[in-house]
Amino acid sequence: MADHALFGLTLPELTALFAELGQKPFRARQVFDALYKQRVLSVEDITTLAHDLRERLMTAGWSIGLPEIVQTARSVDGTERYLMRLADGETVETVWMPDGDGGERGDGSDAAEEEAGERDDPQQTLAAASLSGTPDPARPSPYWARRANGRDRKHVGALA
Repeated sequence: MADHALFGLTLPELTALFAELGQKPFRARQVFDALYKQRVLSVEDITTLAHDLRERLMTAGWSIGLPEIVQTARSVDGTERYLMRLADGETVETVWMPDGDGGERGDGSDAAEEEAGERDDPQQTLAAASLSGTPDPARPSPYWARRANGRDRKHVGALA
């Protein structure tokens, strides 16, 4: 794993990072959009950044920092539980329920996306992409667990 995860950084944190790299503030917005709107899987996928800047980030130890699915358990009712290792080495568990849990917003529907609107806070953006979001923006949304595993589930929420 790389030393530093971009995923979970706020727009102000990204702006500070790119200022340290001698870059204009709009670079932070480009990375922010790539992380939380385009949901890129690697620094190489942030094609709005010049190739040399992407290389510089990777050489400095920066990566997207998506979680790794360590263990999967499936129940007879179709519920799937995932144990995920985050970029900082901590683990969290998420669950996907095939029938959802009653239709709360944030399930990836058009209405949820409209409700979410344009947001500059990754915690809020991630909450719009997952059923319940996460209380700490440094903790990945269950959406990313699905992306890392190649799945496209809608009803996934973080367990307390």
